[in-house]
Amino acid sequence: MTIKLAIIGLLAAPSLAGASEVAAVTNGTLGVNNVFAYGIYENSQYADGSDADYKGMGLGVNQRLYDNATFGLDAGFTYEYWTDATSDKSGYYKCDAYALSATGYLKAKYAPFVTASLFRDNSSYEGTSNTTSLWCSARIGVEMHLSDAWYVTPSVNLWQRIHADDPASSACVDFTAETGYWFFERICTYANVNYRELNSSEQLWTNVGIRVRY
Repeated sequence: MTIKLAIIGLLAAPSLAGASEVAAVTNGTLGVNNVFAYGIYENSQYADGSDADYKGMGLGVNQRLYDNATFGLDAGFTYEYWTDATSDKSGYYKCDAYALSATGYLKAKYAPFVTASLFRDNSSYEGTSNTTSLWCSARIGVEMHLSDAWYVTPSVNLWQRIHADDPASSACVDFTAETGYWFFERICTYANVNYRELNSSEQLWTNVGIRVRY
């Protein structure tokens, strides 16, 4: 709950600070052609008091499709791979996932954006089951350009499962905050933290990665 309140507060900050101020979107991720790679670590807390840890990696690309003085449109692709992080269950759980996205945004110092995505994942539990799901999502957020090189991006992501071998987990909400810093205008290091409640569990995961502008 504390994480959700913090991110909601960040989302409200632009309206208090004059979000209509127009500025070039060059030091965040919106409108920036870049490839990126990141590591993932997640902890899930379940209603019965047990928990599980997962690790993974992701690769992706963001491509600017259109922009003018006030508006822009990007396309994105991401691939992720997950596995159980517990040493005595090595290889027990595996998941690979693909996402296609389109993002529309306004060019501003505090730049609001909306991202629509299609997300497909395939999860396997060794010796027990294999499931495939297709999700759609709408992410709403604000990319805040705090300096020539530093950005902060709080967002809320609404998920709906539209096809699944397993009918559980039909909808959920992610709360996310990301920050990144561009070095030499071409290389960016970034980190984000994400929170989700799903099927009576609480999931908290962190991504740490690097972007390279092209």
